[in-house]
Amino acid sequence: MANTFNGIGTTFYGKRDFEPDGSYVTTKWFVLGFFPVFPVSSLRVRYLDSSGVPFLARTSSFEVVEELPMNGVQVICTYVYAIFIVAWCGYFMTKDMPVPAKLVLIALGIAIPHALRYFAKLMAS
Repeated sequence: MANTFNGIGTTFYGKRDFEPDGSYVTTKWFVLGFFPVFPVSSLRVRYLDSSGVPFLARTSSFEVVEELPMNGVQVICTYVYAIFIVAWCGYFMTKDMPVPAKLVLIALGIAIPHALRYFAKLMAS
C-alpha cells in the first residue's frame, strides 16, 4: 500500500469513477513534501477505515478491488490541481488584503474539487 514519512513516499491522490459498492479509481503517487512527483499505478479501491490523528498521524486502510492501467485523465487532473493550489495560495498570499480574507479565498480554492467529488459520488449512488 501507500506509505509516507515526513511527506516523502507514496500516497493515493484522486477519486473518480465511483461505483455503488463504494469503490473508486485512485492513483498511487510518489510524493516529495506531499507534492505529487510521478504516478506509480492506478487502482480501484474500497475505503475501509482510518485511525490516528487527522493531519498528523493518520493511517487509512483500503481494499484493492482491481489493478488498472494508468488513468491518464486522473494523472493530469492531479497535476493540474496541485499546480492550481500552489498558484492560488501564492497569488492570494502576495495580495495586500486582510488575513481573514486571504484565508477564506484560499479555503474556497481548496474546497472546490472536494465539492465536485461529493456531487460525483452522489450521482454514482
